[in-house]
Amino acid sequence: MHIKNILSFFVVFIDLWLLTGCSVINTYKVAVFPPSWMNLVQISNDVYVEKGMSEALKKVLLTQKMESKRFVIDVWGEIKSKPIIYACESKECAKSFNLSAPAHAVSRYTILRPEGFTKYLIAHETSHSEVIERAGSFLNWKNIPQWFDEGLAVVVGPDPRHNESAWEKIISENLPHPSQEELMKIHSIKAWNKATHEYNENLDYS
Repeated sequence: MHIKNILSFFVVFIDLWLLTGCSVINTYKVAVFPPSWMNLVQISNDVYVEKGMSEALKKVLLTQKMESKRFVIDVWGEIKSKPIIYACESKECAKSFNLSAPAHAVSRYTILRPEGFTKYLIAHETSHSEVIERAGSFLNWKNIPQWFDEGLAVVVGPDPRHNESAWEKIISENLPHPSQEELMKIHSIKAWNKATHEYNENLDYS
């Protein structure tokens, strides 16, 4: 997909993702503690899962991860970042990361709950890692508006919940949604989380 086509989708897609957006994660824990301290075991070079996770769920995760790559490559051309997945099965594990959404990216780490074991969400979070990697520095990354980062991630991971039909439902039923002007003002993660909370309270797109 050409980058100019991506930009034309942003207003629709970031509206939709804003309604189901990323959670605030326990960044310190992810960045500092080794996986073993968090009750995680390694099942592949870049995937760690909660100890005791069922073999069936592990298989789903690894399969969906593999399938997610084509979405990322379709938009980015190649995957330069090397994201590491931490995957939970239990509610206790997710709570230990302060993970309320199905998936969340923290720098080069992607934290998942079972609901996030989909090729769409894994591709979405990988895009966040790509933005950080390609920004070149922390300062450059911080200067990228949050609406752009999230919008691009939604295009990369083409979740059916965020397609044209979902947008048409919002418009036809006159459901609450942020205007384009509001979206363009969302530059920080804090502002994004605030807006996500506001629209999550009004809508259910599960």
